[in-house]
Amino acid sequence: MENLKPKIIFVVRNLSIGGINTVTSELVKEIQVQGLYDVIVVSLSREKQEYKGFSEVRTEFFSFPIDSVFGKLARALNYFFPFLGSWIFGSLSRALFVRFVSRLGNVEKVFLCGFGAYSNFNRFNDGRFVFVSHSLKSRIIFKKSNLLSKLNSIWLENILSDRMIAVSHGVKKDWKRVIGSAADNIEVINNPVNKERVERLAKVKVFKNIPEKYFLLCGRLSKEKNFESIIKTWADSGVSEQLVVVGDGPEYSNLKTIVERLGIRKNVHFMGFLDNPYPFICKATAVIINSFYEGLPTLAIEAQFLKTPLIIGECGGAAYDVVQEKYYSEIFSINDQTKLMKNIQRASNNIYPIFEVDYEKFDVASVVKRYLDI
Repeated sequence: MENLKPKIIFVVRNLSIGGINTVTSELVKEIQVQGLYDVIVVSLSREKQEYKGFSEVRTEFFSFPIDSVFGKLARALNYFFPFLGSWIFGSLSRALFVRFVSRLGNVEKVFLCGFGAYSNFNRFNDGRFVFVSHSLKSRIIFKKSNLLSKLNSIWLENILSDRMIAVSHGVKKDWKRVIGSAADNIEVINNPVNKERVERLAKVKVFKNIPEKYFLLCGRLSKEKNFESIIKTWADSGVSEQLVVVGDGPEYSNLKTIVERLGIRKNVHFMGFLDNPYPFICKATAVIINSFYEGLPTLAIEAQFLKTPLIIGECGGAAYDVVQEKYYSEIFSINDQTKLMKNIQRASNNIYPIFEVDYEKFDVASVVKRYLDI
C-alpha cells in the first residue's frame, strides 16, 4: 500500500559534499525525525555522489537539466552568453519536472536548493515550489556590458518562483540590487546549525600536532575567502600566536607560496581538509573570517556556539545575520586592514569580546518549522 504521508522534496544540483548539501541534510534529518512527512532528495545529476549526508533518505534523479544532451547544450550556451541556455530550455525543464513530481505522489512542498538547482527552470506557477538562495548573485549578473546585465536581470526575475527563501539578509539585499522590487517578497530564513552536534564533535581528541596557541582560518581555500590578505595582516600584527589553516581548495599552492615568501613557514600550519574541524575551532585564540562574500558564514555561528572569539568582516553583508546587533561595531569592511589587525592584537591580549549568540535563529527545529510554514 502506498504511504499516505505527504511528501517534502529537496532538489539539489548533485549529491557531492558541499555547503548547500550540508545545510539541506540538516533540514532533511529534522523533518524525518518529526515523522509527519516523507522526504525525498532529488538530484539533477548522477555525478559526484560521495556525500554521506543523504545516505538515509530516499534519493531520486531528474537528469534532464544537467546530464541530458539539452542540459549540456544549455551549459555550453551559458558559457558564451550567461543564462542563454537556461532561458531557452527553462520552460521545457519546468514542464518535465512538474510531470516528474506528479509521479511521486502527494507532494506538499518542493524546495529547489541553490542557484545550481533553480537556475535550470523558468518560473513555477505553483505555490508548492520554493527557491532557496544560498549565495550572492550580483557578482555574476553585472557585466561590463549594460545590455547584458539588463538581460541577465530580466531572466532572473522571470525564473523566480512565487516563493523564495534567502539564507541571509545579505543575500536578499543582493537580489534587490539585481531584480529591484521583485525581491521584496523574498523571506529570510537563516541556515540551521546543530549546536549539540557541534559541541559533541568539539570534544573529540585531536591526534594531530598543533601549536598551543593559534589563530584559525577554516574553509575552502578559494579566492572569495580572502585568506591571502588575512595571512599578511596576521603576519604584520606581531602577535605571538601561530596560524592554523584548515581546508583545501584551488588556492592551496598560492597560499603556501605566499607563506614561504613572507618567511613565516614555521608559524603557519596547513592541516588540509578535516571531517571534524570543531576541536580546532574550540581551542583557537580566535577564528578569523573576512570573505569578500558569504551566503551565510556557518563557521561564524559554530565559533560562537563554542564560545571562541570571532573576528569577522562584513562578508558582503552576511556578518550582520550571524552577529548580534550589540557587536556590530566589531565588524569591519573588507579593506579595513587596520581594524582587522587591531582585533587580532586585542584577541591575543585577551581583551576581545566573546560574542553571545541568538540560538533560536539557527535552531534546526525552529528553522524547519519556518520552512514548512512558508
